[in-house]
Amino acid sequence: MKTVRVQPAPGGWVVECDLGDMPLAFLSAEAAQAKAKELGGVYADRGLLVQVLVEDRYGVVTASTVIGPGLPRRL
Repeated sequence: MKTVRVQPAPGGWVVECDLGDMPLAFLSAEAAQAKAKELGGVYADRGLLVQVLVEDRYGVVTASTVIGPGLPRRL
């Protein structure tokens, strides 16, 4: 299973992926979460199982979902 992670960063939020993509920076957590879900969907369309994790500013996972072929896409 691959992971797409939303984490806090100085001045905003970052989306990191263990699939080799460059980290993406966002000013809002909402925008970062939307992109993480979108990326998870792209990888699911390619047949991969992806876990999307959202962390708060303390490193605590506040949301988690698994996206994959045939699974619902919600976060």
